[in-house]
Amino acid sequence: MTSGRGEPFQLNESCNGKPPVLGIVSYFATCSCLSNRRLFPSFFRTIPSDAFQVRAILQILRRFNWTWFGLLISDDDYGLHAARSFQSGLAQNGGGCLAYLEVLPWGKDEEVLKRIVGIMEKSTSRVVIAFAHQSNMLNLMEEVVRQKMTGLQWIASEAWTTAIVLQTPSYMPFLAGTLGIAIRRGQIPGLRDFLLRIRPDNDRQSSQDNNLVRVFTLHTDSESQANIL
Repeated sequence: MTSGRGEPFQLNESCNGKPPVLGIVSYFATCSCLSNRRLFPSFFRTIPSDAFQVRAILQILRRFNWTWFGLLISDDDYGLHAARSFQSGLAQNGGGCLAYLEVLPWGKDEEVLKRIVGIMEKSTSRVVIAFAHQSNMLNLMEEVVRQKMTGLQWIASEAWTTAIVLQTPSYMPFLAGTLGIAIRRGQIPGLRDFLLRIRPDNDRQSSQDNNLVRVFTLHTDSESQANIL
Protein backbone atom coordinates (compact mmCIF):
# COMPACT_ATOMS: atom_id res chain seq x y z
CA MET A 1 0.00 0.00 0.00
CA THR A 2 2.77 2.48 0.81
CA SER A 3 5.48 1.33 -1.61
CA GLY A 4 3.62 2.44 -4.73
CA ARG A 5 4.69 -0.66 -6.63
CA GLY A 6 1.29 -2.31 -6.67
CA GLU A 7 2.78 -5.78 -6.48
CA PRO A 8 0.15 -8.51 -6.01
CA PHE A 9 0.17 -10.51 -2.81
CA GLN A 10 -1.31 -13.98 -2.71
CA LEU A 11 -2.10 -15.88 0.47
CA ASN A 12 -1.29 -19.56 0.49
CA GLU A 13 -3.37 -22.12 2.32
CA SER A 14 -1.50 -21.74 5.60
CA CYS A 15 -1.29 -17.93 5.39
CA ASN A 16 2.48 -18.03 5.88
CA GLY A 17 4.84 -15.32 4.74
CA LYS A 18 5.47 -11.71 5.59
CA PRO A 19 2.58 -9.27 5.18
CA PRO A 20 2.91 -6.86 2.24
CA VAL A 21 2.25 -3.74 4.35
CA LEU A 22 5.30 -2.31 6.11
CA GLY A 23 3.56 0.67 7.66
CA ILE A 24 0.20 2.43 7.95
CA VAL A 25 -0.04 6.21 8.36
CA SER A 26 -3.35 7.72 9.48
CA TYR A 27 -4.56 11.30 9.67
CA PHE A 28 -7.87 10.37 11.34
CA ALA A 29 -7.52 7.43 13.79
CA THR A 30 -7.28 8.90 17.30
CA CYS A 31 -7.81 5.88 19.57
CA SER A 32 -5.15 5.83 22.28
CA CYS A 33 -5.04 2.04 21.93
CA LEU A 34 -3.09 2.46 18.67
CA SER A 35 -0.22 4.10 20.56
CA ASN A 36 0.81 0.68 21.88
CA ARG A 37 4.07 0.11 20.00
CA ARG A 38 4.18 -3.54 20.99
CA LEU A 39 0.77 -4.34 19.48
CA PHE A 40 0.96 -1.88 16.59
CA PRO A 41 4.65 -1.48 15.69
CA SER A 42 3.92 -0.38 12.10
CA PHE A 43 1.17 2.15 12.80
CA PHE A 44 1.92 5.86 12.63
CA ARG A 45 -0.35 8.90 12.58
CA THR A 46 -0.25 12.63 12.10
CA ILE A 47 -3.20 13.31 14.43
CA PRO A 48 -2.93 13.29 18.24
CA SER A 49 -4.24 10.34 20.20
CA ASP A 50 -7.31 10.75 22.39
CA ALA A 51 -5.09 10.77 25.46
CA PHE A 52 -4.40 14.45 24.80
CA GLN A 53 -8.02 15.55 24.56
CA VAL A 54 -8.83 13.59 27.72
CA ARG A 55 -6.16 15.63 29.49
CA ALA A 56 -7.58 18.83 28.00
CA ILE A 57 -11.10 18.01 29.19
CA LEU A 58 -9.81 17.24 32.68
CA GLN A 59 -8.10 20.63 32.68
CA ILE A 60 -11.38 22.30 31.67
CA LEU A 61 -13.20 20.58 34.53
CA ARG A 62 -10.56 21.73 37.01
CA ARG A 63 -10.59 25.26 35.60
CA PHE A 64 -14.32 25.67 36.29
CA ASN A 65 -14.29 23.57 39.47
CA TRP A 66 -16.79 21.08 38.03
CA THR A 67 -16.60 17.95 40.14
CA TRP A 68 -19.87 16.14 39.38
CA PHE A 69 -20.51 15.17 35.77
CA GLY A 70 -21.93 12.54 33.45
CA LEU A 71 -20.06 10.72 30.70
CA LEU A 72 -21.55 9.48 27.42
CA ILE A 73 -19.47 7.33 25.05
CA SER A 74 -19.82 5.56 21.72
CA ASP A 75 -19.83 1.77 21.68
CA ASP A 76 -16.44 1.26 20.01
CA ASP A 77 -12.72 1.61 20.73
CA TYR A 78 -12.98 5.39 20.40
CA GLY A 79 -15.47 5.70 23.24
CA LEU A 80 -14.41 2.78 25.42
CA HIS A 81 -10.72 3.70 25.52
CA ALA A 82 -11.54 7.36 26.11
CA ALA A 83 -13.73 6.38 29.06
CA ARG A 84 -10.96 4.22 30.48
CA SER A 85 -8.42 7.01 30.10
CA PHE A 86 -10.84 9.56 31.56
CA GLN A 87 -11.60 7.46 34.63
CA SER A 88 -7.89 6.79 35.12
CA GLY A 89 -7.20 10.54 34.98
CA LEU A 90 -9.92 11.23 37.54
CA ALA A 91 -8.52 8.61 39.90
CA GLN A 92 -4.99 10.02 39.64
CA ASN A 93 -5.96 13.65 40.07
CA GLY A 94 -8.93 13.29 42.41
CA GLY A 95 -10.70 15.93 40.37
CA GLY A 96 -14.29 14.79 40.62
CA CYS A 97 -16.76 11.95 40.30
CA LEU A 98 -18.97 10.46 37.63
CA ALA A 99 -22.69 10.74 38.19
CA TYR A 100 -23.26 8.21 35.42
CA LEU A 101 -21.53 6.55 32.45
CA GLU A 102 -23.75 5.52 29.54
CA VAL A 103 -22.97 3.88 26.19
CA LEU A 104 -24.83 5.44 23.28
CA PRO A 105 -26.46 3.10 20.74
CA TRP A 106 -25.44 3.20 17.08
CA GLY A 107 -28.95 3.19 15.70
CA LYS A 108 -32.15 4.96 16.69
CA ASP A 109 -32.92 2.67 19.57
CA GLU A 110 -35.70 4.74 21.09
CA GLU A 111 -35.97 2.73 24.29
CA VAL A 112 -32.25 2.99 25.05
CA LEU A 113 -32.10 6.68 24.15
CA LYS A 114 -35.19 7.41 26.25
CA ARG A 115 -33.62 5.61 29.21
CA ILE A 116 -30.31 7.50 28.86
CA VAL A 117 -31.97 10.90 28.58
CA GLY A 118 -34.13 9.99 31.58
CA ILE A 119 -30.98 9.28 33.61
CA MET A 120 -29.49 12.60 32.53
CA GLU A 121 -32.65 14.48 33.45
CA LYS A 122 -32.93 12.92 36.91
CA SER A 123 -29.24 13.42 37.72
CA THR A 124 -28.17 16.38 39.80
CA SER A 125 -25.18 16.79 37.49
CA ARG A 126 -25.57 19.51 34.89
CA VAL A 127 -22.25 18.83 33.11
CA VAL A 128 -22.27 16.19 30.35
CA ILE A 129 -19.12 14.98 28.58
CA ALA A 130 -19.68 13.12 25.32
CA PHE A 131 -16.97 11.06 23.60
CA ALA A 132 -19.09 10.08 20.65
CA HIS A 133 -19.50 10.40 16.89
CA GLN A 134 -21.86 12.84 15.25
CA SER A 135 -24.26 10.02 14.30
CA ASN A 136 -24.53 9.04 17.98
CA MET A 137 -25.17 12.63 18.95
CA LEU A 138 -27.80 13.17 16.27
CA ASN A 139 -29.82 10.25 17.59
CA LEU A 140 -29.36 11.44 21.17
CA MET A 141 -30.29 15.04 20.40
CA GLU A 142 -33.56 13.98 18.83
CA GLU A 143 -34.55 12.51 22.19
CA VAL A 144 -33.14 15.49 24.10
CA VAL A 145 -35.28 17.83 21.98
CA ARG A 146 -38.31 15.60 22.35
CA GLN A 147 -38.02 15.69 26.13
CA LYS A 148 -37.12 19.42 26.06
CA MET A 149 -34.14 18.88 28.34
CA THR A 150 -32.26 22.17 28.60
CA GLY A 151 -29.84 23.62 31.14
CA LEU A 152 -26.98 21.21 30.47
CA GLN A 153 -23.34 22.18 30.03
CA TRP A 154 -22.06 19.95 27.21
CA ILE A 155 -18.39 19.15 26.67
CA ALA A 156 -17.75 17.69 23.22
CA SER A 157 -15.00 15.45 21.93
CA GLU A 158 -13.39 16.34 18.63
CA ALA A 159 -15.59 13.89 16.68
CA TRP A 160 -18.67 16.11 16.96
CA THR A 161 -17.42 19.52 18.12
CA THR A 162 -17.51 21.01 14.61
CA ALA A 163 -20.23 18.80 13.10
CA ILE A 164 -22.31 21.03 10.82
CA VAL A 165 -25.35 18.76 11.14
CA LEU A 166 -25.60 19.68 14.83
CA GLN A 167 -25.34 23.42 14.21
CA THR A 168 -29.01 23.96 13.46
CA PRO A 169 -31.63 26.30 14.99
CA SER A 170 -33.55 23.36 16.43
CA TYR A 171 -30.53 22.20 18.47
CA MET A 172 -29.20 25.60 19.56
CA PRO A 173 -31.51 25.97 22.61
CA PHE A 174 -30.03 22.69 23.89
CA LEU A 175 -26.39 22.86 22.74
CA ALA A 176 -25.68 26.58 23.05
CA GLY A 177 -22.60 27.18 25.18
CA THR A 178 -21.07 23.78 24.46
CA LEU A 179 -17.33 23.56 25.07
CA GLY A 180 -15.46 21.33 22.64
CA ILE A 181 -12.04 20.02 21.71
CA ALA A 182 -11.01 20.61 18.11
CA ILE A 183 -7.98 19.19 16.34
CA ARG A 184 -5.48 21.79 15.27
CA ARG A 185 -5.22 21.68 11.50
CA GLY A 186 -2.34 22.63 9.25
CA GLN A 187 -0.15 21.58 6.39
CA ILE A 188 3.02 19.62 7.17
CA PRO A 189 5.52 20.87 4.56
CA GLY A 190 6.87 18.06 2.42
CA LEU A 191 4.81 15.26 4.02
CA ARG A 192 2.82 14.37 0.89
CA ASP A 193 5.89 14.30 -1.35
CA PHE A 194 7.81 12.29 1.23
CA LEU A 195 5.10 9.62 1.49
CA LEU A 196 4.83 9.39 -2.30
CA ARG A 197 8.60 8.93 -2.63
CA ILE A 198 8.88 6.07 -0.12
CA ARG A 199 10.11 2.93 -1.86
CA PRO A 200 10.74 0.25 0.79
CA ASP A 201 13.30 -2.31 -0.32
CA ASN A 202 13.73 -5.54 1.62
CA ASP A 203 17.36 -5.68 0.45
CA ARG A 204 18.15 -2.34 2.05
CA GLN A 205 16.94 -2.56 5.63
CA SER A 206 18.82 0.54 6.70
CA SER A 207 16.91 2.62 4.18
CA GLN A 208 13.60 1.33 5.58
CA ASP A 209 14.62 2.15 9.11
CA ASN A 210 15.47 5.71 8.15
CA ASN A 211 12.13 6.17 6.42
CA LEU A 212 10.17 4.82 9.37
CA VAL A 213 12.04 7.01 11.81
CA ARG A 214 11.19 10.09 9.73
CA VAL A 215 7.49 9.21 9.67
CA PHE A 216 7.52 8.51 13.42
CA THR A 217 9.10 11.89 14.05
CA LEU A 218 6.20 13.58 12.28
CA HIS A 219 3.81 11.52 14.41
CA THR A 220 5.37 12.55 17.70
CA ASP A 221 5.72 16.20 16.67
CA SER A 222 1.97 16.39 16.04
CA GLU A 223 1.24 14.93 19.46
CA SER A 224 3.63 17.38 21.11
CA GLN A 225 1.80 20.30 19.49
CA ALA A 226 -1.53 18.95 20.67
CA ASN A 227 -0.21 18.80 24.22
CA ILE A 228 -0.43 22.61 24.28
CA LEU A 229 -4.17 22.15 24.81
